[in-house]
Amino acid sequence: MILFFTSRGFFPNEAPLNPQIVGDFSRVIMINRSGGSLDPGLFTLLLRYWSFLGLETWWLRLLPMLFFFLTLGLYFSSLNQRREMTSSLFATMICGLFFTNNLLLDYAFTIRPYIMEVAGCAFLFSLLIREENNGGVLEVKREVLIGLGIAFFMGSRYHFSLLVVLYFLLELFIFKRKTFKELFYRALPGMIFGLVIFWVSFRHQV
Repeated sequence: MILFFTSRGFFPNEAPLNPQIVGDFSRVIMINRSGGSLDPGLFTLLLRYWSFLGLETWWLRLLPMLFFFLTLGLYFSSLNQRREMTSSLFATMICGLFFTNNLLLDYAFTIRPYIMEVAGCAFLFSLLIREENNGGVLEVKREVLIGLGIAFFMGSRYHFSLLVVLYFLLELFIFKRKTFKELFYRALPGMIFGLVIFWVSFRHQV
């Protein structure tokens, strides 16, 4: 419930009895960095605007569920890109992980940013697995859009930034062996967003 109150702009001990009352946007930023869930806060902001459409428990839990479905879609569409992986033991293990792992299923129903981070992992996985048929031509617009997707998931939890660094290292040296120039435009949105996160929240929370 802490995250819900934070998204409405209140500390838990000062939340009004009327759930329709919403605090200022600036209060959400301030509370998140001083007493919320101690994360970058993007999921909290998503929850804020999601809750404007309804306050029922099922509706609030639908937000993390959407990230769970996004995770499923990203993983299985990625595996489908590589036919040799679709029928492999690896694909079977992935299926088992999603539908038998209690922690992951708990994340899918918990109104916290954990499942958003998991969806971000699925996004990075899909970028590593997918074949790129651009003929060796650098498509700046496409790279920036991918970078915006990476930056979006960086707003889930601070741990995800470490996975982003690992992803770029894998792209540079193991998977597609991209050049620094090719990865620059993909990394630029994340670097800018990382500075914003540092200035707005991280430096207050360490």
